[in-house]
Amino acid sequence: MVVHGLQNISHILNKFCQQMKRMKRVNPSRQLGRLLVIAVVSQAVVSFPKQVDCGNDLPCRCLEETFSWGSDVDVKQNSSFVSLDDYSLDANYSYEWSSTVYTESTLTVDCRSSNLKRIPYTIPYNVTKLWVSHNSIVYVARVSLAHCREIVQLDASYNAISHIDRDAFINMENINTIYLSNNQLTDLPRELFNHTIHLTFLDVSHNQLKRLPVINSNIPALYILLSFNQISQMELINQQNYKTFTFIGLDISNNKLRSIPDNVVRRLNEVFAERYGEIILDGNPWVCDCEMVSVKRAWPHHPHYIRDTIYCNTPDNLKGKNMWNIPESQLVCSNFSVNDDEKIKMNQTNVERNCHT
Repeated sequence: MVVHGLQNISHILNKFCQQMKRMKRVNPSRQLGRLLVIAVVSQAVVSFPKQVDCGNDLPCRCLEETFSWGSDVDVKQNSSFVSLDDYSLDANYSYEWSSTVYTESTLTVDCRSSNLKRIPYTIPYNVTKLWVSHNSIVYVARVSLAHCREIVQLDASYNAISHIDRDAFINMENINTIYLSNNQLTDLPRELFNHTIHLTFLDVSHNQLKRLPVINSNIPALYILLSFNQISQMELINQQNYKTFTFIGLDISNNKLRSIPDNVVRRLNEVFAERYGEIILDGNPWVCDCEMVSVKRAWPHHPHYIRDTIYCNTPDNLKGKNMWNIPESQLVCSNFSVNDDEKIKMNQTNVERNCHT
């Protein structure tokens, strides 16, 4: 609640007292010794960003923004006792005004479209937002960002990044947003996100990734954009680092996924079924054969958290059809209609035949 001036304190306290009166049904004591009420009157001021000197001949713009807030009002009742039957304010209250102002500054370093070949080592240590998109950066080294402990947002999209040091983000515990889209990444180091415990948004879309990134299980919730990569399997979802992890969203559209293992389906159900979130799976070359039977049984109906449907790419007779509308009898392998148990038996038979030959 934002309040301007002392004239609104009486209104706030009357509201407070009305709430206390409604609580009377829980049988509180009818008299309270020296009722002390503290009303916090907050006023927030945001300054417009102003350009400041970056220093060190940095070919970037540095923008500083200042936030100020806080003013405390103590309201005390002069009398020793107050009855819960009377909640109106009168002259028995004295007001003690003490102004406490808090100030916080943020520094945005804007290096967009600056013909950079690497992230400058001279980025100010107190940077909170670093924008280095639309350059020609090919490599992110640890020394580039190791000193940036206050950073909360990194935008390195639209570069030519093909490699990131495994400990490039080691000191970035405060970061919550990372943009790495439209680069040339084929893989991300397993240790890359070990220390980004406050990360909530990761965009690595439009790269050449072949597998899901390894995410720190201490991250409470995360939206990951993985669209337009080369990912062909989702097994990592069921591995240890994802077991305590909660997705807000997972966009894995327009990749190379052909099927989803049933253990991954169960894991996705655990993560999303009773939480807000979404999975985007469209634009993948789904194969609607017998391996989809277990998926269909785990997801008998289109789950609410899957934003788009699964459309079959093959076989030809099912191309373009909604997987949820296809009877199990049509989800066949090698021209045979099989369920999971029959498929296992068929595979065992093939193994035994190979052993005897």
